[in-house]
Amino acid sequence: MVLRLRADLPIAIRNNLVPFYSDIVAELNGINSEIENILFDHVNDELDSIIAALRRHLQNNKDILLPQQIRTIGERVLLEMDNFMPRYAQ
Repeated sequence: MVLRLRADLPIAIRNNLVPFYSDIVAELNGINSEIENILFDHVNDELDSIIAALRRHLQNNKDILLPQQIRTIGERVLLEMDNFMPRYAQ
């Protein structure tokens, strides 16, 4: 299982999550795979919760993001994850 930030996230959300991303993965890296899958599911659920709160914030503040901005940051995050965790790369 791979812990990834979704490619459809607005750049403002990604900018808030990316600094913590490698730390989360570093904590999970090397854990027994059965436990690891449970933890990945839990972390993904937590990220979804954070993302939902950030989406509400963006909607309330009327921030506008271009699809290309979202794709670019998504590609950077996925590349970082593939380099950081080659055994999980898809």
